[in-house]
Amino acid sequence: MLVLAAAALAVVGGAGADEIYLSEADAPAAVFPTASRFERVEIKSTPEMRARVAARLGASKPTVWEPSYKIATAFDGDRRLGRAVVVEEIGKHRPITLAVGVDADGKVTGIAVMAYREAYGGEIRSRRFLQQYRGKGESDPLLPSQDIQNITGATLSARAVGRAVKKAIAVLREVGDAKSASLPSPRKMARATECAAARVREAHYVMGTILDITVDAPCAETGRAWIRQGVAEARRLDAELSSFRADSALSNLNRSAGGGPSVVPTDLYHVVALSRQLSTGTAGRFDITVSPLVRLWERAAGKNRWPPTSEIVAARHAVGAERIRLHAPDRIELPAGAALELGGIGKGYAADRIGRLLRELGATSALVNFGQSSIVAIGPPPGAPPWPIWVRRGEALDGPLHLRDMALSTSASLGRTRRVDGRTIGHIIDPTTGQPLRRSAQATVVASTATEAEAWSKALLIDPAALAALPSGTELGGLLLEGRLAVEDERFAALCDWRSAAR
Repeated sequence: MLVLAAAALAVVGGAGADEIYLSEADAPAAVFPTASRFERVEIKSTPEMRARVAARLGASKPTVWEPSYKIATAFDGDRRLGRAVVVEEIGKHRPITLAVGVDADGKVTGIAVMAYREAYGGEIRSRRFLQQYRGKGESDPLLPSQDIQNITGATLSARAVGRAVKKAIAVLREVGDAKSASLPSPRKMARATECAAARVREAHYVMGTILDITVDAPCAETGRAWIRQGVAEARRLDAELSSFRADSALSNLNRSAGGGPSVVPTDLYHVVALSRQLSTGTAGRFDITVSPLVRLWERAAGKNRWPPTSEIVAARHAVGAERIRLHAPDRIELPAGAALELGGIGKGYAADRIGRLLRELGATSALVNFGQSSIVAIGPPPGAPPWPIWVRRGEALDGPLHLRDMALSTSASLGRTRRVDGRTIGHIIDPTTGQPLRRSAQATVVASTATEAEAWSKALLIDPAALAALPSGTELGGLLLEGRLAVEDERFAALCDWRSAAR
């Protein structure tokens, strides 16, 4: 690991068969992120109550009748914001658990997926899909492709969300302000109503690495909810941008190469468009079309055989970001033989999206540390200097540098090595030569976005001369470490208050 934040990293194992995103304790804050406290009750689901709810629902028949309903009333100080209730509906085969927030007028304020258990259709977790339900009420049909824009391949899950929302509204209208027969214990009541400013930190395994998020929040419960939404966003992006998942949108696009334009999700379109721009800016040193070369060297490592020049030249003919054709707003065309690889920029893009989400939720101080190689800092911590980050130099830590409303990426040429025909090669391939990097070097770039920082850190590794080519007039600075040598451009220290202990 190359870049370390101050605190120790807690490691969380991978998810099991059921994807659990929010606990019952965290869910209300996900749909009422500005709430300062919650009052919770649990209402038993009686036959009489179910009959009244069914009468309200009419033709919309639930597939699940819960044994009870856990309801949390949200307050901001003394102002009542609305109520959240936990409901379930069957997707294709298994139940989807959701928290639905409803205001005093019976309109949806937000939805959060707490658990998703189907093998397909998980795209319904995206904010873009769930935000469509905001402002909807009891009389709205909520049918995919009619009242709600559908997601291809997720129609049954989308229908389940619509049924769950209508059931949630009907349950809350029938319950009114009833109190539960068995109130929570005093300890639980105290925990539910306590709220004091808190720093919350969680680490989750996403995109094949550790996503470590620290956030300063109005209370711990809100902070945990913010983090879980950030993690859910990262997992959603992984389903679109991963080349290791055969069912990802990126894999589908690669399979379509040579077959004309393909419709892609919004984020995939955006990251490809940004990558093509960054390829031009780095004079081709960063290039997401490098996948044919990556596959060539993977095969070479598997056979322990150095590929002949003819194979390298043939693979290079399929490389070049200028070969990508973009048809706004949502179609991409790849020529035959081309394939995209977003591993060199995907975590940076996801870190930027998480940072933007946290800001939208109300965070003014947070640190998103994705795999210790892509970092986004929001503000400085309250009453403290900017976020301190250390750079690893061999076995020692150097720095710190300080981030305030900036992003950082670190890449290493020999971060992952392989042996091919007795020679050690790194995992980064120079798209301009077709050769893997063989020297040991490390590049750190500070920029306004982690997406930019990721691309330029790869460019600096491939060609140290790129340090002098960093575009002027932008918030972009680089540091290159090679052996005992450290070279930086003049903006690097100014952007992150760099104080190298090795100087």
